[in-house]
Amino acid sequence: NFGSTISLGREVEKQARKRPGHPAFLYQEQVISYEEFNRQANRYASFFNSQGYKKGDVVALLMDNCPEYLMVVTGLAKIGVISALINTGVRGEVLAQGINLSEARSIIIGSNFIDLYQTIAQRLRFRSPGSVYVDGPQPALQLPSSLQSLPLLLGECSEENPSPDTPIQGEDILVYLYTSGSYGARKAVPVSHQRFWMVGQQLKNFGYLDEDSIQYMCLPLYYNSGFTVCFSGMIITGSTMVIKGEFSTTRFWSDIRRYQANYFVGVGEM
Repeated sequence: NFGSTISLGREVEKQARKRPGHPAFLYQEQVISYEEFNRQANRYASFFNSQGYKKGDVVALLMDNCPEYLMVVTGLAKIGVISALINTGVRGEVLAQGINLSEARSIIIGSNFIDLYQTIAQRLRFRSPGSVYVDGPQPALQLPSSLQSLPLLLGECSEENPSPDTPIQGEDILVYLYTSGSYGARKAVPVSHQRFWMVGQQLKNFGYLDEDSIQYMCLPLYYNSGFTVCFSGMIITGSTMVIKGEFSTTRFWSDIRRYQANYFVGVGEM
C-alpha cells in the first residue's frame, strides 16, 4: 500500500537526491538548495533524537515565516515528532491556551518573540523536559537563562538522513494546526503525512505546478493554506518557494519581478 509509506521526510530526501542543487527556498538574499534544506532538517532530527524525543511527541513552534521554520518541521517529522504550529497573531490567554492544548514537550520560538513568550511563561504547561529553544534567521546573542539557543546546540549534529526506530507511516500525524476559534473553542487539528501528500498532488495537478515553478509565499505558515497547501505543493513538485514574512501590497509586484515568481496563493482578506 503506497499510501502507508509516504512521509514529508521521505519526499524531501527524494528531492534532495533528484535535484540537489535546485533552489528550495529564496529568502531575502539567501538561496537554499534542496540538498542544504535536507541537511539542515537532518540536524534538527539528530538533535531532538539525541534528547530522547520519540514518535508521537509534540514540539510547539512560535516563529515567523523563515526557512528554519520548515527545516524544524521537516527534521522533527523525520523522527515522528509532531509540530504544533502556533498562531503568532494571538496574545495572552488565547496564546497560552493554544500552546497548552498541544501538550508539547518543548517550544521553539523566534528571537523576536522572546518578550511575548515571557508575558505568558508562567501560564504554560509542558510535558518533560519543557525546554524553551530560540531559533530563526537572526539568532539572539544574549538570552535569558531559561532559554537555549538552538543554532548553538545544532553545531555537532549529524547531517545524515536519520533511520528512526519506528518507521513513519502515512497515517502518522505531521503537524497540529489550530482553528480560528470564531466558532466555539479553538481546537488543534491533526494533519497526517498522507493528507499533506494528497493536497500537494491536488495543487500540482490543478495549479499546473512543475519543478520549475516559483511560488511567492506570503501567507503565515501556521495557516492550513500556507502549510498544507503551499508547502506541500512545493515539496511534491520539487519546486521553489519564496518565503516572505507577510503580504505587502506595496512590495508585491516588485518582489514578483525580483524573484521571477509565477504563482501565489491568496486568502480572502488580501
